[in-house]
Order: sequence, then structure tokens, then C-alpha cells
Amino acid sequence: MKKTQGIILILIGLLALSGNWVRAENLTGEQAAVYLRNGELVVDDIIDISSTRLVLQLKSGRNIPLSQIWMINFIDTGWDFPSERDLIQTAKPHLFLRNGSISVGNIIDFSIRRRIFQLDSGQNFKIGAVKRIYFSSNVPNQLAQQQQQQMTAFDPVGMYEGFMPIQQQTRPAAVLLIVGSGGTFEMDISLQDGQRPIIHRGEWKMKADGGIRLKFIRSDETVQMSGPEVINFNWVGNELVSTDPEVVPPLKLRKR
Repeated sequence: MKKTQGIILILIGLLALSGNWVRAENLTGEQAAVYLRNGELVVDDIIDISSTRLVLQLKSGRNIPLSQIWMINFIDTGWDFPSERDLIQTAKPHLFLRNGSISVGNIIDFSIRRRIFQLDSGQNFKIGAVKRIYFSSNVPNQLAQQQQQQMTAFDPVGMYEGFMPIQQQTRPAAVLLIVGSGGTFEMDISLQDGQRPIIHRGEWKMKADGGIRLKFIRSDETVQMSGPEVINFNWVGNELVSTDPEVVPPLKLRKR
């Protein structure tokens, strides 16, 4: 029983956070997704940063003043990462690194040959070590307005059902997800052989991409959780499709 429950918790932990209304596209080669303060997205290779003119030069030949840039994403085209924005405390650029650390400082140079960002603090970071660079914590108005319109157009409240494959069980476990109007949810996972169902409870919030984010707060007493977990679902037709459907299959709307 405990081993089966542990497997379920591991599966939940494997689900990752996701980003914006148009599904985030992975970048290829050395591309970067550059979001401007007017909400425009430019995907291109970064060639140079001029410390004298304070301009970002792209492979296409376009030059963008640093003052017009909101954020640069080196992973994909996603833009909505509120947990990162909450960590921005000053007006200086914040570099979020792939190893989880953060560095703050003005970018004074970028070497096209060495592919390194140089900060006024004296720190140097290879472009491959950088996840995202924020020039401001404020989301561009155009993106914020689009997000609000999309969030109000989708009502996730209702009951959803599906099946989750569980190791050491001959049949998938039935899953019932109840999304409440008060921002809370309950997920019941029914095991076979007369075992008591596993009940997870928590809070849900809308995502910028039109789906919902489930944050697990507590479970039944038989389940040991090291901390809150998060699952992201996108809304496709009348189904909630997780960001990893091979782990958690789609949950179909049963009734509102």
C-alpha cells in the first residue's frame, strides 16, 4: 500500500510548470525568445550586446534597445513564471540560471565568440547556463490583458474523471477530480483490491495558457508528502490534459 502511494506521489512530482496561452514552443539551436515591453515576441539568435549603445543585436540584423526589453527566455517561448517575478527586488536585470541560482547586475558585454554574458559585478555566465533574464518584474500590459481575457473565458469548475496507470496493479486506478468554485479541489484515486482510495486536496488557479494549476496542500493521513506538489492541466475540448499525458492521462468532464 505505502509503496503504491509513493509511486503516485513520484508521478505527481514529475509534472512540470508551464507558461503561456499559445503553447510554449521549445527553442532550437542558440535561439532566444525576446519579449519586449510592448508585448511583442521576437525569436532569434543573440549576436551582440553593445555596452556603449545599450542595444541587443540579433542575427536577423535587428537592433533592440535594452530599455525596450522585458524578458529573454533561453528555454522556450513561455513568459508566465510568477514565482520568478516574485524574486525580483531591484530594477537591475536578474539572471535566472539553470542550476537554480540568481544573479543580479547590468549586462555590459556579450561575447559572440565565447558566448558569455559579462555583468558589471564582474561575473561571467555562459549563455548555456542562463535560463531567463528579466529586465523588469512588470508584465507587459498587452500580455496581462490577453491573459485576463483568456482566464475569464474558461470556467474549469466541475467534475472530471479518468484513469491513471499504477505499477503493481493489473488495472488503472480510477481518478475523480472535483474542481470547486471556491478555488479548491479534491482528487480521489481509487485503488483496487479493496484498498481505501487516496484523497488529495488543495487549491487551483488559472494558468495563462487557458488551463489550471493544481497545488496540493494536504492528503489523507496514510500518504506522506514532503511538501506541496503542483500539476498543470491544459483545457482541450471537454478534457483537462496534463502537461505529461503519458503519466496522467486526460481527465474528461463529467458534469458541471
